[in-house]
This record gives sequence, C-alpha cells and structure tokens, in this order.
Amino acid sequence: MISIRKYFRIIFIALILFLFCFPQTALLQTTSVEYICAGTDYETSVYIIKTDYKEPTIMIVAGTHGNEEAGIEATEYLKD
Repeated sequence: MISIRKYFRIIFIALILFLFCFPQTALLQTTSVEYICAGTDYETSVYIIKTDYKEPTIMIVAGTHGNEEAGIEATEYLKD
C-alpha cells in the first residue's frame, strides 16, 4: 500500500512533468514573427506571442554579455 505522502509526491512529479512536456496545454497561444528594420544590416526578428492573458506583458532580453551596457540601460528606460 502506498502512503499518502508518497502518493502526493508521485502526483506532484507527474504534474510537473506534464507541464514541462506539454506547455502548450497550460496556456493556449499563437506565435508569429515580424521584422523591424527589414532589408537593412540591422534587421531584427520580433516574436509575438498572443494568449488569452488579459494583462499587457513584454519580455526584453538584454545584458547577455557583461560589457554591453546599452541594452541594460534601454531595459531600465522601458521599465520606468
């Protein structure tokens, strides 16, 4: 017979694995790609993910290299 604690541990692990293996079931979404400065040396892809989540949300990736301070400063500017 499985103890209650072990049973809940198995359920918890199964739930975590389900959410990691099938994240699209957790939140329905559509994804599209657009480009800013298209056709120039500065062409940058922008990934747009639309969901039913009601609050406006933005994700900015900056400062991945320690000596690139401009991205960090731009993020601080956008945050405020």
